[in-house]
Amino acid sequence: MAEPMAMEVEPASADSKPVPRPLAFNVLHLIKTAQAQHGGRYGDYQRYRRYCSARLRRLFRSLRFLHGKGKYQRKALEPHTVSDVRHLHIPLFSAERAWAYAMELKQAISEAGSAAAAQAAFARKRAHLLRRLARAARWADGFSRLCAARADSKTALEAEAYASYMWGTVLMERETDFDTALQKFSRARTVYEQLGRVGDVEEQMLCRQRAEEMDPSIRFCRYKMGAQAPNAASSAAADAASNLLDLSVHEGPGADLLQSKLEAVMEEARSREAASLAELDWLGRKYSVLNAKTRVCILKAQQLEAEVASADVANDRRLNLYDKIFVAYHDAKRLIRDDMVAAGGAEDVKEQLAALERAVSCLVLQRTIDRNLLLVHGAKSRLERQQQQGGQGGQQQGQGKGKGGGDEGKKGKREKGREEKDREKPARPEDLIRLYDTLLQNASDLSDLAASGRDARAEEKALGAQLEANRACYQACRAFYVALAYQAAGKDAEAYVVFGRAAADAEEAGKGLQKLQEGTGAQAGKDSKGKGKGKATDKASEQAAEEREVQEVVARSKVQRCVIHARATLEAIKAKDPATVEKGVAELSLRGKDKQQVDAKYMTENLNEFVSAITLDSTPGSKLVPHIARVPPPFQAVPCRPIVLDTALNAINFPDLEGRAKKEGKKGGGLFSSFWGGARS
Repeated sequence: MAEPMAMEVEPASADSKPVPRPLAFNVLHLIKTAQAQHGGRYGDYQRYRRYCSARLRRLFRSLRFLHGKGKYQRKALEPHTVSDVRHLHIPLFSAERAWAYAMELKQAISEAGSAAAAQAAFARKRAHLLRRLARAARWADGFSRLCAARADSKTALEAEAYASYMWGTVLMERETDFDTALQKFSRARTVYEQLGRVGDVEEQMLCRQRAEEMDPSIRFCRYKMGAQAPNAASSAAADAASNLLDLSVHEGPGADLLQSKLEAVMEEARSREAASLAELDWLGRKYSVLNAKTRVCILKAQQLEAEVASADVANDRRLNLYDKIFVAYHDAKRLIRDDMVAAGGAEDVKEQLAALERAVSCLVLQRTIDRNLLLVHGAKSRLERQQQQGGQGGQQQGQGKGKGGGDEGKKGKREKGREEKDREKPARPEDLIRLYDTLLQNASDLSDLAASGRDARAEEKALGAQLEANRACYQACRAFYVALAYQAAGKDAEAYVVFGRAAADAEEAGKGLQKLQEGTGAQAGKDSKGKGKGKATDKASEQAAEEREVQEVVARSKVQRCVIHARATLEAIKAKDPATVEKGVAELSLRGKDKQQVDAKYMTENLNEFVSAITLDSTPGSKLVPHIARVPPPFQAVPCRPIVLDTALNAINFPDLEGRAKKEGKKGGGLFSSFWGGARS
């Protein structure tokens, strides 16, 4: 039995082939790194497409995977021919090249104008874009099949998620099957969420970021599915359209494809909602909006204002939203002027349109003030950080020298270049002065425009009082930064005077704000029964913030005046007797003197003399002992109440009072008193 067994085993071992080891690499990390380093981060898809082409040429040459010498002969990549991880890079970067070409075409379509030639080329470019996306999805499918056969489970799962994402993008761009696109995006997001729980921290962050990037596409597909439903309610569609504003905030690979679709969908939703916007309410007045295009512009501005008011919006994003608000309101004003021209001799219609234009102009000025206040807060924070970091910059620069060489020096240059790009713009007091000048002009224009109506209502009077109080605050803050500019220029005398003016203006502004706050509180009590409680609360909080700001201006102005006064006093002493000052300052040292050479007085007792307040004990190894003040303080003689000797009392003859005194009778003796010689009464 042994020989047949040996004969059976030996041929089997001779014919068997070793099982190839599964390949592994991080798909998402490779893609993200390539995009970040070759234009994908800045939306330069043409550069990224060229990089993918160059990398494919290098892969073909290094792997000797050539498609013929003279004539092109396609060479298929099969699972049994995959022996290196670079073989898997070929379909991956082929898909990336096709995707980058599609994104480049999408940018060209978005940047095209409304000319006839551009409209004629739109269809050709869009068809080309869809073909490129389909090519990228087919390459992603091939990549997924190869990874399923030759890679480990994690790499195969990443490849499957990548292919699902590509097919979801194709279907969403075709706008034919949003249900399948939603399934593809949801599957890819689920896979990336699961992968975000394994691996190192960097891989987890990349997977979670990729999953979050798909949220706008998923929400858009759900919205389109709801909009295409025959029984979809108009209110639900309007709510979904309002939620689409959040999608434009997201950034990522799919954001460029999604942006144009979002704009078209939001315009349609605004057109539907604008039918219900028949009036514009401002300061208790209602203005009729007859033109549908004007209603759409005003509604767009109101939606953007609601997004600006949300607390989770960054300052840069908020500034961009303000620019869009101004564009929407200016479009509305242009349409109103066109309607006024078209009205002809209808004076009543012209009067209504003029009132509407005045209200829109007031809204523009209000948003302009809000935007300038945001710029003021940003400039203030930058200026404070510069003042705090002014003394630390030299130390950090000195410590940074001499650290590392060679490759570390090259890395340092690259990091320095990135820091120069990301470094924030420095702020100066002059910048804040210009901003406050603009705020003063805006407040004055808004006050004049709001009071230009025929009859002023209570709301308009309240707005005028609020603007006057704000102008006083802006004037005080402007004076403070003018004084800072004088101080930075070395003009202490001018700075001292202007700081005093700033403190006085701030105190007056604080009094005006207190009066206004009392009136706002009374009005808030009335509005609490109605619908204006939230607006009154917002106004009260804004006034409280302004009151804190003017109080800070008062305190800082007084501090700066003390500093300037002390500096001027020192300069005066130097001018009179510079030798005494130089000698006294030269003797001041943190190293201390011998305890026997120092007077027993402390620093608080020698404020008018240049005497070191730090002593050194004579014992070896002793520490520096600062003599600032005596703790506990020494006892001091306190004058007590004097003792008064009344010598006139001895010379006074007082009247005799014996007659008025009560006389007491003699007491009788007892039973045994006679035995002891006691008398009877």
